[in-house]
Amino acid sequence: MNYYPFHIGDYITHTAHLSPLEDIAYRRLLDLYYQTEGALTGDVQRLSRLIRMREHEQEVAHVLDEFFTCRDERWFHARCDAELMRMTDKQAKARASAEASVNARKVRAKQMLGTAPAVAERPLNARSTQAVLPTPTPSIPRPSPIETAASEAPSASSAGRASKAMRDAGLHDANPAHPLLGQLLAEGATLQELAYAAEESVRRGKGFAYALTMAAGRRREAVKRTAGGAQPIRRPQVDNFDAKDYGERVTLV
Repeated sequence: MNYYPFHIGDYITHTAHLSPLEDIAYRRLLDLYYQTEGALTGDVQRLSRLIRMREHEQEVAHVLDEFFTCRDERWFHARCDAELMRMTDKQAKARASAEASVNARKVRAKQMLGTAPAVAERPLNARSTQAVLPTPTPSIPRPSPIETAASEAPSASSAGRASKAMRDAGLHDANPAHPLLGQLLAEGATLQELAYAAEESVRRGKGFAYALTMAAGRRREAVKRTAGGAQPIRRPQVDNFDAKDYGERVTLV
């Protein structure tokens, strides 16, 4: 036994009258009793040697006579026997509980194996192997939103041609990626309209953005005139042209 409860109050109450050597002898006899888990066997001389007190056999004998009971050449201690009995009972209950838990798990495992449904296997035969399977219907791929938007937007080639026409008209900063250029092409602006706007922008010392704004203003004015039944707008004279005559002025950044 590697552990036993030691009640300090009880010990001091019953051993206050002992001498220091007798106190040491008693403590060592208790340790030996719990270590061997049973009554002490042997005479005073042997026990004195076991607890390393050979020169103090008299003190050992006094302790044995006062606190132990000798029966059949064995020394018994009532308190030690009670503690050992409690320890033995506790160990037996723990072993029984562990065994019951193990047995219960084994029973549950057997029950689960016994009640598990068997996997039914259908043997193959001639009919099953000759069954005609339906022909899968091919799925028609649908264009993605990005592809749809790309198909509806003006092509890069049309923007490139428009940009080239404006550069040929003298507007060297023409950019085919400009969003307003793409908007004008999507609305149906022609290369001739954009080239006219580029020429007039160059004459006025303006840039590419000014030309696009001019073309957009012309188209808005043309729509208004067409809706009102007027004649379509023609190319204005360069001398008296002003971008504000063809729509709202747009501040260029």
